Amino acid sequence: MNTLNRLTLLIKPASSACNLNCRYCFYADEALNRSEGFRGMMSREMAHRIIDRAMEAVEAGGTVLFFFQGGEPTLAGLPFFQDFTGYAREKNAGKRLVQYTIQTNGYALTPQWADFFLAHQFLVGLSLDGTRENHDLYRVTGGGEGTFRKVRRQLFMLQDAGVACNLLCVVTGDAARHPRTLYRALQDLRVPFLQFIPCLETLESEGPHAPWSLTPELYAGFLRETFDLWYADWKACRYTSVRMFEDLVLMELGLTPSTCASSGACGSYLVLESDGSVYPCDFYCLDPFFLGKIQDMTIEQLLSSPGMQSFRKKNGLSLKDCMSCPHVKICHGGCRREWGMHGQQAYHPYCDALKSFFDHARPRLREIAEAERQARMKSGADR
Repeated sequence: MNTLNRLTLLIKPASSACNLNCRYCFYADEALNRSEGFRGMMSREMAHRIIDRAMEAVEAGGTVLFFFQGGEPTLAGLPFFQDFTGYAREKNAGKRLVQYTIQTNGYALTPQWADFFLAHQFLVGLSLDGTRENHDLYRVTGGGEGTFRKVRRQLFMLQDAGVACNLLCVVTGDAARHPRTLYRALQDLRVPFLQFIPCLETLESEGPHAPWSLTPELYAGFLRETFDLWYADWKACRYTSVRMFEDLVLMELGLTPSTCASSGACGSYLVLESDGSVYPCDFYCLDPFFLGKIQDMTIEQLLSSPGMQSFRKKNGLSLKDCMSCPHVKICHGGCRREWGMHGQQAYHPYCDALKSFFDHARPRLREIAEAERQARMKSGADR
């Protein structure tokens, strides 16, 4: 059996269950568009099978990343996670680097969760949409109440405990109208790592018609102004990490970006639903993209399956006109979940927005990349 040096598994221990009712939630939309939406809570036996498969697949000295997401993964309960990390430690026996990441709305966190995250070096991605006004538009409880104040308190609790945190901000049309306010509000929360995620349309949508829709014009303006703020901070040595911009700098350096969306390369991880069903991407946990069950197939078999091979072929560079675009090496056609269709021809609705942004930002991206290249050369010479 061939073994891997690195494996990323995105695990949904609570399936699509959530304790909030975020109006733009893409996974709730996916669950509604497949034959079986909620798959129940993941059993410990299923978790153990996933760990067994991962350890079989990755060679000694390699890396296994367990990334927990939802729905809301903390609904599986702290005992589930304690058992998961305990079993993984036992099965790994120190042979591989095992890393943990969780994406959470933070609503149900307690000091016990914070202690657990710190003890097992979890990286916590906390969903928080900038300002109270923006966050509470769509990130609400089942009763429609805003959640900003509570989630912010949970963030401070994690920070006080020493837990590593990123902030994830969904860019809706409302958010995109106020990029300066949003960016500064996130910086004020003292988390130096930010991710801006363009809000997706529902699967059955034929255009930006929802209250939260992000139009190409709004997205272009948001990217340009946010980049200007980020660049000014870089020049002034007040650096904040923005994942998309850092990925672009990496690509200007000829290096691999941190996300599949930036690289245009689908199929870089596997998604495991709570019942063991496996899919090639978080945005495609749908019946036509089902790869098999982890109980029945090895990681090698899933990665080499016809379904995965077919999925990998349809990357961004299959879009019309991409290969003649001057920005193709840092765009790669974008994430395929954002594509639309004109008849049988795929297109990217944010194509013009991204071109406008790249025209605006690329000379400064190259400036930052060159500064980084020089710094790396100097660091190597100093060793």
